[in-house]
Amino acid sequence: MTNPVPLRTAPIEVDDVDQVDDVDAAPKHRQVGMFVDLDFEDGTSYRVRTVNRDRIAYEKAAAKHKEWPGLEQGPNFAMTFLCWHAARREGRTTLGFEQFAEVLEDYNTVREAVADPTR
Repeated sequence: MTNPVPLRTAPIEVDDVDQVDDVDAAPKHRQVGMFVDLDFEDGTSYRVRTVNRDRIAYEKAAAKHKEWPGLEQGPNFAMTFLCWHAARREGRTTLGFEQFAEVLEDYNTVREAVADPTR
């Protein structure tokens, strides 16, 4: 059995929502993940990229917080957590989850790229 190819972990730097107009501009050798535009009640906006680390963080946190809605019952709650975790990981916010959820006015999924299984 051969060893799997190691995943690249360097984040795509996005300082401005307008900088990533075309997800296809990302390197072809990696999974792009999902970009999400975030709009806040103070009028600021920025884009984050959610990755597997964010989904795992949600699953771990949800397992500890039995009062949280399940993924089927609370998809917006889960997406807010993913966006918050991605924003923290990218250094975009220092807010806690509850505070972030209070000031996040809306989110919009830009595009989920499908990984090429032959790469």
